[in-house]
Amino acid sequence: MLSGNPPWISLAHGGALLVDELSNQKPKVRTTLAQLLDTHQVGDYPLNYTMVSATN
Repeated sequence: MLSGNPPWISLAHGGALLVDELSNQKPKVRTTLAQLLDTHQVGDYPLNYTMVSATN
């Protein structure tokens, strides 16, 4: 098991990560989401998820 305080986004592990209005998110948020798509982990915490996003 991993010790420490997991980041809030790790709550999406095994579930869905919903992102509404992706194009309106702050650049830091978009960068973090792009890293998630590449690495499937946040820091040292693995993250298995399905990302659903929408934009107009």
